[in-house]
Amino acid sequence: MALINWLKVLRALQKAEEIKRNSDYCRKMTSKGACSCRIGELCQRALALATGLSDNAIKNMLLRLEAFRDELRDEFPFEIRKVEAGMNQPRKFIRLRV
Repeated sequence: MALINWLKVLRALQKAEEIKRNSDYCRKMTSKGACSCRIGELCQRALALATGLSDNAIKNMLLRLEAFRDELRDEFPFEIRKVEAGMNQPRKFIRLRV
């Protein structure tokens, strides 16, 4: 089951720009000026909505990826960016490394 979830995440990241154009959540955040996604990136919430996984599952996946980032170094296939938000909850953005 875990492998299927990782595949869902990979597929979503490959279609990040399409998801941002078609997602009600992304359009709403953009219209409010609250979207901090860069090109090819998805925030945790948009990734959860696109994959059908829970916010908590995405959060845990990102934590696991961050744990391996230092170990894999140049071979790490993702870029994870944090933006500090209120209440000590950083927003995380992820994209595939090109």
